[in-house]
Amino acid sequence: MVSKLVVLNTMDDKMLERALGMKAELLLMQDAVLYANKRIEENNRLVAYTVYAVKQDIMKRGLGDRLLDNIKLIDTGEFVDLLFSGKTVINL
Repeated sequence: MVSKLVVLNTMDDKMLERALGMKAELLLMQDAVLYANKRIEENNRLVAYTVYAVKQDIMKRGLGDRLLDNIKLIDTGEFVDLLFSGKTVINL
């Protein structure tokens, strides 16, 4: 079975709910990295998932010390590798 990777780039709760319903891995980038902030209690629902976040976007928004424990930071090269890893990529 090929796994799925859902790419989110905006803060859109409806899209996040849709992504979580797909039981897929998540890739947060641009403003969607705000979902990685552990200080927002409703974001804790993401700890049950595999979640990647683009490190540059995390740092731009000052979230480096406020990440949920399960967030895997990736750089640009790892971002490209993830997109071409054989997973079905869904951009929401």
